[in-house]
Amino acid sequence: MAAPGAASRKPPPRSSTGFFGADEAYGFGLLFSIVLVATALRVLVLSGNDYPLYGDEAQYWAWSRHLDWGYYSKPPLIAWLIRLGTLWLGDSEFGVRALSPFLHGGTALLLYLIGRRLYDARIGFWSALVYASLPAVSLSSLLMSTDVPLLFFWALGLYCYLRANEAVGARRWWVGVGLAIGLGTLSKYSMALFVPSMLLHLWVARRDLLRTAPPWLAIALGFVLILPNIVWNAANGFVSYLHTADNANLHGSLLHPGKLLEFLGAQLGVFGPALFLILLGLLLLRFRGLLRDQKRWLLTAFILPQLALALAIAFMSRANANWAAPIYVSGTVLVTGWAFAEGAAARWRRGLLIGSVVFHALIGGGIYAFHDIAHAMGIELTAKTDPFRRLMGGRKLGRAVQAILEQQPAPVLMSDDRMLHAELLYYLPGHPPAVEWSEDGKVHDEFQLEADARQFRDVPILLVSRDEHPAALAHYAEAEPVSVITIPVYPDLTLRYHLFRLRGLKQ
Repeated sequence: MAAPGAASRKPPPRSSTGFFGADEAYGFGLLFSIVLVATALRVLVLSGNDYPLYGDEAQYWAWSRHLDWGYYSKPPLIAWLIRLGTLWLGDSEFGVRALSPFLHGGTALLLYLIGRRLYDARIGFWSALVYASLPAVSLSSLLMSTDVPLLFFWALGLYCYLRANEAVGARRWWVGVGLAIGLGTLSKYSMALFVPSMLLHLWVARRDLLRTAPPWLAIALGFVLILPNIVWNAANGFVSYLHTADNANLHGSLLHPGKLLEFLGAQLGVFGPALFLILLGLLLLRFRGLLRDQKRWLLTAFILPQLALALAIAFMSRANANWAAPIYVSGTVLVTGWAFAEGAAARWRRGLLIGSVVFHALIGGGIYAFHDIAHAMGIELTAKTDPFRRLMGGRKLGRAVQAILEQQPAPVLMSDDRMLHAELLYYLPGHPPAVEWSEDGKVHDEFQLEADARQFRDVPILLVSRDEHPAALAHYAEAEPVSVITIPVYPDLTLRYHLFRLRGLKQ
């Protein structure tokens, strides 16, 4: 088989006139302007500070207060990015999330370059718009998660790999592949699947490159970049890797077809219903055609390992919807290339893709103005109808606990839940030393790795718990209820927190 991407070894034609380059209707300048406007809109929404941090974001912020080469459940880059954002904009929710829309915008621009390199400027243009308008990207741009830098470095790695398959200047692009692998893995460990994707493509289509040094040196460079994280894990019992394996939850029965269907259904929301069904149809019904086509096989090879692993875990246990996120980098270009291919029903295919972009953009606008629209229409939101329900309550909890601490100071603040602990750390400025209780005495998250609640044996402790009868009470000689904090969030949801004053840890 000829090398997938072989056609891309010859650089696409460049127009000598016109600001937009090869095709003035679909040039980088126009695409950049659209992405810039979308990014500015997302930054404007974030700057309103309407949405409190959810637990994971607050946890990452807490990590960013002490930079390291690793943390209990994740590699370190998410903490580094948040530290950068908060140095720029302060410790506000905006500062924590500020880099997210810029990274998503960068990913969209990389998809333009990938599509243009493989096909032409038109496919690059629409690939970028498809990605920028995806429902999951619209929502993710308002949050700071490990998927945000992961997708950026996956797209960067794919573009560099595409260029590395060209004969001219290949060495520097292999360096780019190695840097993307390393930085992507420091973002999220699932970036490691970029390597088997690359090797799968090389094995089928470019075995000549497998017999050369550059691909292996790129992998080695990626390994060198993540080596400090490996050393950190070795010094901490490899907690990050063990936690990642535990997330698969491969215990008990390993047959869960319902969970598989649930995972597939969630992808309809992540990639959009029409686009996901098209992608699934291409992979299932036209796989031989993908294998024979140089460009499509390159894109398919960077889908299969990630998708196969996510589907397997979903069937054997359960998989979160975002575990398949990297497949939509090359999947976006693959679907766009199919939509703009010449042949039967070409107009219908293009109309479907363009219609999906418009539909997704409207959904994105609805997400950003969701609360305003509901208020203007007189709709009372509930826990079932508000997509931002996970973000609510943290600010009010912080203020309520602060008021209690002012009346009844305590040398130590304790909680018994990771997400609750993270929210308290963020929304309780100037809090006393904080620890998280572990019932079995083992380490289950970064907060328990940093400090052991059992070291505070003879000092008063203020325990905050969602549980009316937390297990920690039985371990203290003195356990006195202090208050119950009630936070009405929706008509069908009221958050309750129970506070206790503890002293005298039993042996």
